[in-house]
Amino acid sequence: MLHGYDDIEFPHGLGHAFLVGFEYARRGTGASTGSGHWNWKEDIYRHPDRQNKDGIDLEIYYTMKYDIYSAGVVLLELGTWTSLVRDCPRLKLAEPDERRRLLLDYCDKIAGAMGSRYAALVKKCIGVDYSGIDVQQLLTEVQEFRL
Repeated sequence: MLHGYDDIEFPHGLGHAFLVGFEYARRGTGASTGSGHWNWKEDIYRHPDRQNKDGIDLEIYYTMKYDIYSAGVVLLELGTWTSLVRDCPRLKLAEPDERRRLLLDYCDKIAGAMGSRYAALVKKCIGVDYSGIDVQQLLTEVQEFRL
């Protein structure tokens, strides 16, 4: 859930925006049903390991990095103030790893509007497997981030 406050009204600003509600996130030991269906509009928000046209591979168990990835995609959309489904049609036909690369490239477009720290944080979230950062440390960094 995103909260913000100040005297600047939408769409010109969010004020001091912050994310809350992590207490409702699935625990690291949370079970995954392994069910799913292929839909590129939903797969944009799914970690590449969880995108599979034939359903989720039951051998790949849930990890916290999947939620971090999804949060990164949402933060990317907030940073661009656009819909990735509507404004980035190349995502539709992309394979999972290519889709992630496109999202990481798209992160560079938000640095001017949101700042380099925000863009770097979003990139870390979407590139959670490559960032070399502990998932718990990255979650803490997301929770403590301030514009």
